[in-house]
Amino acid sequence: MNEKEQHETELAEMSLDKETPFYNEQRAKIIAKILKKENINRVLDVGCGLGKVTVHLAKSGFDVTGIDVSEPLIALAKKKAEENGIQINFEIKRIEEFETKDKFDGILFAGVLEHIEDDVAMMAAARRLLKHNGKIMITDKPTFNCLFTERDRRIGHVRRYTKKMLYLKLKSAGYKDIKLKYYNFLMLFASIYLKITKKDEYPYEKLNPIVNKLMYWWYKYLENHFIFPIGDRLFAIATVKEDNRERK
Repeated sequence: MNEKEQHETELAEMSLDKETPFYNEQRAKIIAKILKKENINRVLDVGCGLGKVTVHLAKSGFDVTGIDVSEPLIALAKKKAEENGIQINFEIKRIEEFETKDKFDGILFAGVLEHIEDDVAMMAAARRLLKHNGKIMITDKPTFNCLFTERDRRIGHVRRYTKKMLYLKLKSAGYKDIKLKYYNFLMLFASIYLKITKKDEYPYEKLNPIVNKLMYWWYKYLENHFIFPIGDRLFAIATVKEDNRERK
């Protein structure tokens, strides 16, 4: 990702948080729910951005660390943690540079890998930081290259994913017991709209408190239960293969 795309990504994340706070809130809740189900407590949030998910996980009792390459976003993440009265270790680091004495139960990539040219190498780099039977959790992968839009291009997305594509990439990166689910059926229509109109941003001007409330309930009671067989985003969780895990 070049400097311009990085800047656009930062702006897009701040816009999403401002215009649709319900989305980040519900996204954080479903991530926490899945982590608890998988018995993951100590978490590294890679590409933590504004820290919305990181802070929610910390408030929910997880031992979480956040890293990101963006200095402005890490500054905002630290401010968010301070506003919530919690201590979180945030660092401006790439995963390849990050070091820790205590390995993690799980490593989270939320809306990250679609920005990375060699996403398999980044997933593989996570192995050395995982405990025995540690897990990688990947969320918010945009789906279906036929829906690749000007917005994707503007904010530095390299690709969109399918279940099969992500499964093969995880397997190649050294993971097993791979589980995948599509998510965010509603956003398919937003991506179709962007594809048809060739616009590079969601129509936030159409939102109002009533629409936001309806969408909040939609995500809480429908999307977060994965009732739709298809969606504009993809979740995955997998276990590191012991014979492929890097050891210190």
